[in-house]
Amino acid sequence: MEINIDLAVTSEEFFDYLQNSIVKDVRAHTNKSIQKSEVVEGYSYTKTLETKSGETELKFILSQFIFPTVYVANIKKEKGENIVSIKAKDLENGKINVTYSEEFIPVNIVRSWNFKLINFFHKRKVKKNIKEGLKYAEDYIIKNRKAESPE
Repeated sequence: MEINIDLAVTSEEFFDYLQNSIVKDVRAHTNKSIQKSEVVEGYSYTKTLETKSGETELKFILSQFIFPTVYVANIKKEKGENIVSIKAKDLENGKINVTYSEEFIPVNIVRSWNFKLINFFHKRKVKKNIKEGLKYAEDYIIKNRKAESPE
């Protein structure tokens, strides 16, 4: 699945937001305190989430991170692996085009068919949620940019 969207922020602001989001996630789920400077290619951590069927463990690996253009994360879980890729391309007037892509690699053929079936019915909703998440990031960055600038 791939989504392209233009955002009214710079690539530096957007990737700074991504790094800060990882710092907050690590603190919330592992009780470790890390610095933004530690969020680099190769960084990994494990977290446990509550699901409908109990707890599930996720291993997050930042497999590629080139500030401020490329972010690739591998999220491994019992059912398979999600690969999330975010690429930013500068446009004019301080805007960027973001390409978000996500791929699921199931652990077996049964999981593969299950994912394809569920994805068929939920693809539109998932895309909408991702776009809303990217727009939320844009709004958050703009709001905090205005809050920081003395006018």
